[in-house]
Amino acid sequence: MRWSLLVFLLLASSCNTQLASRAEMQQDLQQVALLEELRIALADVKQEQRSQALDIALLEEKLLKSGKPQEAFEMRLSFLEKSQTHLQSDLKALGRYAEETSSAIEKLEQELKSLALRAQEEGKRLDEVAHLRSTISSLAKSMSSGTKETAGKTHRVRSGDSLEKIARLYGCSVEELRSANPRLPSGPNPKILVGQELKIPADSCR
Repeated sequence: MRWSLLVFLLLASSCNTQLASRAEMQQDLQQVALLEELRIALADVKQEQRSQALDIALLEEKLLKSGKPQEAFEMRLSFLEKSQTHLQSDLKALGRYAEETSSAIEKLEQELKSLALRAQEEGKRLDEVAHLRSTISSLAKSMSSGTKETAGKTHRVRSGDSLEKIARLYGCSVEELRSANPRLPSGPNPKILVGQELKIPADSCR
């Protein structure tokens, strides 16, 4: 009973640890999703800058062809100033976001290392539980087979047998043989019949 309780407690502890590891893994996946959002946001900023630069280039080309280089120059200058202001604002926001994400990544790496160590420990504990189960099963089988071998042993009386001879054969005393067979007649030399089955004491037989 105590062995079964020990196995149950070990399995329960293992389940609780696995549940905690799943919760931590969900948090880690959320942090990875934040990092992916940062990458997408940065790609969007770069794409917007390229699109605006292309539009300005087309307008400059039109203005130059129409003989208005001054307007083209002023438009280019205004665009660059606005782009610089917009880009600085985006970079500041992305910088803050990157710092938060970098911290989250460091934490994620630490948690992954910790999770790997826990996985190793859990693997060892599961191996120990499996070994313990195997040991308990072997002990149970051994005890069961030992009981069957001793408790169920009998001797069929043959010609020339006596209680003293049978007791010597199985390494027990005549008194023990009598106790195991209470239906034997009383007296110093009880009569036993050929073909009669006698129970052999389990504690003393060999």
